[in-house]
Amino acid sequence: MTDILGFPPHMAAMIVAVGVTYFLMSWAPVWWSALVAYRGGRLMPRRFLFVVVVTCLSYGIFSFLLFALSFPAEMYAMFVAPQLDRLGYPAGRPVLAVIRFLEHYWWLVLPPLLFATTFFITRKLSSRWEKICVALEG
Repeated sequence: MTDILGFPPHMAAMIVAVGVTYFLMSWAPVWWSALVAYRGGRLMPRRFLFVVVVTCLSYGIFSFLLFALSFPAEMYAMFVAPQLDRLGYPAGRPVLAVIRFLEHYWWLVLPPLLFATTFFITRKLSSRWEKICVALEG
């Protein structure tokens, strides 16, 4: 059998499957909240607003957490770790190794963490959505 883009067919299929999974998990705030809002069973008021709110909260909270964790880590890697190394304290090297690893491979954990954030926010907000809508009409 011929190669597809230089890869054997089973490897090309695996690459495509990983790419599709990565894409779907990156868009999880939109499709997961829409799935919860428009599923059969119960009638949720203002469904489109629910999807928009969950999407904005998911991306916003996730971006804030990413910044809140990466900013101090980068400041440590740029300012504190070199000074500790110069002073002869090798205690900063393991932390620096973890920071550098995350710096290079952050994109691998991004979609699963975004999906986890979306799942948590959707679960918390969907049970309270009717009361929120009543309060908005208020």
